[in-house]
Amino acid sequence: MYKRQTPKCYTDFQVTIRDFCTANRLVKGVDIIEAIDDPAIIKNYELFAMFIRSPTFLISDRFMIDAKYVWKDRCVVIVSSLGCEKERDEYLRTHDLKGLELAVNVISAMKFIPVYKDPEDETSEVIGTRTIFANESDFGGSVPKWLVQQVLPKSIHEMYDDVVMTTREMSGVHTTGKP
Repeated sequence: MYKRQTPKCYTDFQVTIRDFCTANRLVKGVDIIEAIDDPAIIKNYELFAMFIRSPTFLISDRFMIDAKYVWKDRCVVIVSSLGCEKERDEYLRTHDLKGLELAVNVISAMKFIPVYKDPEDETSEVIGTRTIFANESDFGGSVPKWLVQQVLPKSIHEMYDDVVMTTREMSGVHTTGKP
């Protein structure tokens, strides 16, 4: 549980991919291809290219072309490369991506759930947030299984530490140390 942060802190933070990428130490950069942020609609959308620094010198850096959807009212964020094939192909035709491996994010989904002071009363004070995270990605190229098993769990954990710490700073919750 992430104490003193409401699910809204996380969905507000996730609305722009630039915020997310700034917080993540493995992201080298992002290029917004298309964005829709209309207050009249509940779902926000961004199509973007993300450039990812390898967590180890043993493998190449990666890039993805993904779409991100945020449903603020449901505290849900979904990111996926699926359905972006046409945009990916166009991006590959118009950008020099030598030295980078294409990664495919089948799905990354986050659900932010409020933790109430009184668990039996959803009108009581929200004292924290639980996060459910699901991910299925193909990082492309030839990566030995032992390396994936050694590096990936730590990288995902660090990504969430970065997100939590940045969200705390953005929401005015100042604490010291890791989440």
